[in-house]
Amino acid sequence: MLKEIKQYACLGYVFLLLSGLQLLNAQPGNILFVDDDGGDSYQTEYLSRLIKYNLRYSSWSIQMSGIPNSDLLKEYNIVIWETGWGSLNSSRESILQSYLDAGGKLFISGQGIVQYDNSFRNNYLHAKYYSSYCEQTPMKGNDAHPISINLNFEVPLCVNLVSVSTDAISLFYLSGSTTQSLGLCYEGIYKVVLLNFNFGYYYYYVPTQTKDEILYRAMKWLGYYRIKISGTVRDTNGNSMDNVKLKLNGNSLGSVTANNNGYYEFRELQDGYYTIIPEKEGYKFTPREKSLSFLTGEISSQDFVGEKVESVEFKIVNNLFNPRKSQSVKITYDIPTTSKGSLKIYTVNGELIKTLLDGEILAGGYEFLWNGTNDSNEEVASGLYLIHLQGTSLNEIKKIILVK
Repeated sequence: MLKEIKQYACLGYVFLLLSGLQLLNAQPGNILFVDDDGGDSYQTEYLSRLIKYNLRYSSWSIQMSGIPNSDLLKEYNIVIWETGWGSLNSSRESILQSYLDAGGKLFISGQGIVQYDNSFRNNYLHAKYYSSYCEQTPMKGNDAHPISINLNFEVPLCVNLVSVSTDAISLFYLSGSTTQSLGLCYEGIYKVVLLNFNFGYYYYYVPTQTKDEILYRAMKWLGYYRIKISGTVRDTNGNSMDNVKLKLNGNSLGSVTANNNGYYEFRELQDGYYTIIPEKEGYKFTPREKSLSFLTGEISSQDFVGEKVESVEFKIVNNLFNPRKSQSVKITYDIPTTSKGSLKIYTVNGELIKTLLDGEILAGGYEFLWNGTNDSNEEVASGLYLIHLQGTSLNEIKKIILVK
């Protein structure tokens, strides 16, 4: 029987996992969302925002699959646990306590979580029941904390207010009374964000943008985004190069421009695989690109050296090759200006075999590998082939020989 649905929001894929199988690809930076609302649909208020902000997550329904064990939780950097109107029993608290003792990061929300006190709620959630409040409830965001700054809202139903332990920080509190809180955060060997109300229900009253900000800021504070890549671009004389465009490919896409000191940085990245490619009209760069993976923290000194390209350089490395011996031909070119053009491989009779590039040929230095296959990924026959680089004021042909 299917026991769990695992979903990666950033990829748009849904994986169905069978009971007893370990979760796959649970990398640091991923989120486990635990639906503990007893069959209600409050989870949509969370999941829609995880998708909106392109946050990778897996989902677990307690109604479908039972209570997850602590080992499963420990596979994830962040756990979001929502109880709807409900509370936590001792089994749930024991699992969460084990996760937090291991340095976990927990976002937990529910109307009944702090209806009464016990050791877990006082010592791990850092909250103590204060009172119930059953009037229109104006809540003030703590402007001294990045999660709650400039966020104020009202909840119209009864809420359970808490007093916050001295080692934690109140995020939202009853206007005029900082001792009566509706949310808090704690940071020590573990991190906790507690919203002691049904976050999934109040979408009728709390502005959508406010809820967007709460969840996004909480994920950021808990550490979903925690990677920064930076470096410097200099010329061959060691002088800084400005206005160099650095393109980022991989788990996140984007580009930045080096400043007057040649410095660039990509911030708030998630774990994954990345390639950085520098570009500037009339220059080639060493290295041509940098590939990075399994990153944590700040990755600095990802530097490049730019060299001005005065004329076209078109080279073939290993122009006699045997693809059946895992050999390939390397095609490199350096051009001073960007132009429309193509890089194609032909037989000596003019038959098109392979299109490596067709469109914009960017200024700078680039390389391609050809493994002896055509556009249908079929092996081509042994023989002499022509590589044609063509563009504005650009018409270069090189010969290569394929042997088997």
